[in-house]
Amino acid sequence: MNPPLTPPMPEHLPGEEIPTKHKEAMRQLFKFAKIGLMQLQGYYKLADSTVRKVLQYPQPERARPTRTGRP
Repeated sequence: MNPPLTPPMPEHLPGEEIPTKHKEAMRQLFKFAKIGLMQLQGYYKLADSTVRKVLQYPQPERARPTRTGRP
């Protein structure tokens, strides 16, 4: 297997935004390289729901990046 496009995220804090380059890498690994969800979870050290959310989100960036939810 070829190495992924970007290295795993060194320190991802829960609740923080995942950088776009990692979102794109996850999509490409899943769609083109046929890497499964379990492997992506282990490689990026993310929960199942987070990986699924990244793969289902239609755009790599938020439409309103300054909005993070309800205060």
